[in-house]
Amino acid sequence: MPDAAKPAPDAVAEAQAAAAAASAYTEPSKLSRAGTWVWNKIILSIFPKKKTLVRAILFSLLGTLPFLLILLIKLPHIIAPFLLLVGSIVWALGGGEDILKQLRWMKNMSKRGPIFWFASWAERKSVVLMRRFYGSKLDVLPLAPKALGTETRGALKAKIKWIPQLSSTYSTEKYEVAIRPTAKGAEPKPADDESGWVKLGDELEGDELLLKPLHDDTQYDVRVRAVNTKGHSEWRSCSFATKQKPVASEDGERSGGSGPGYTWSQHLKDESVVVIVGPLPPSTRAKQLDVKLTPTAVSVKLDGASLLSGELFASVQSDEIEWELKDAPSGGGSSGGRELHLTLLKGGKPGGPFGRSSSRAIRRLT
Repeated sequence: MPDAAKPAPDAVAEAQAAAAAASAYTEPSKLSRAGTWVWNKIILSIFPKKKTLVRAILFSLLGTLPFLLILLIKLPHIIAPFLLLVGSIVWALGGGEDILKQLRWMKNMSKRGPIFWFASWAERKSVVLMRRFYGSKLDVLPLAPKALGTETRGALKAKIKWIPQLSSTYSTEKYEVAIRPTAKGAEPKPADDESGWVKLGDELEGDELLLKPLHDDTQYDVRVRAVNTKGHSEWRSCSFATKQKPVASEDGERSGGSGPGYTWSQHLKDESVVVIVGPLPPSTRAKQLDVKLTPTAVSVKLDGASLLSGELFASVQSDEIEWELKDAPSGGGSSGGRELHLTLLKGGKPGGPFGRSSSRAIRRLT
């Protein structure tokens, strides 16, 4: 064996030690098993859980805190080393994380009590008084919102919502919002690109805004920044697309729309949505198609080439999809191609009188 292939001495020693440990292992005795059973089944069932014990100790310390402070003032050379020793022992035994966890729990619970209510009320009053006497002198340069997105979207309107990021409790901030339409499917432009923006307001209060009227089936960029007397923050931007405006059928039972290479319709009395992709080549076979569905997106490929791909405007049941390859109608100038018919069920609705079906994730009808 070449020298490079020989195991290192450390590896050999570790293997020998592992083999020795395995050979030295012995089954626990009956007495040891009995002791383990008594500890797990009896002792632990009598004594409180660890978190309960930690909470009891913390509450006891809070109750005796005035006496501990008096002793610390009177006998600092005795009480301080004693508390340090006890704390070190508890931390060394691994109780530090449990204590911190229960302290966080106590803090969250205390926020519901009258002391924190009073503190919050006093803070609000102090802000009002400081702003009344000092006004905009308390302003500091604002920070950009933490996040920006759409709360609801329709064909002709959308509501955007952002998460403010306050730079100071005493600083007042308002918001500037701008919007611009973009080519559908195009890459979002940088927020600092000033081309095409329409300002919707520069002294808006609150953390949401209803955008209307918009155009249906259109992609938009929207941006928001905080402003005050000291200046403005960086932009926070996002992109969204409005829904297609449904067109009702003549009988009033269905509505739908169309897009590049597909049409869709939904029944107004049930939760089914039918998507027709086509026309496809006349020689198209089912095995050439790759149909994938998640609760929020759909993808259709023919021989690896994408026919339909994108996010859905509402969730569907990803385990309830049927698709069928049909011959396209011969009327309307069609040249005898084929069409892919997908039937989807909207999310959150049961698939039939007995709930969701236990059928395959995707059923192909050919």
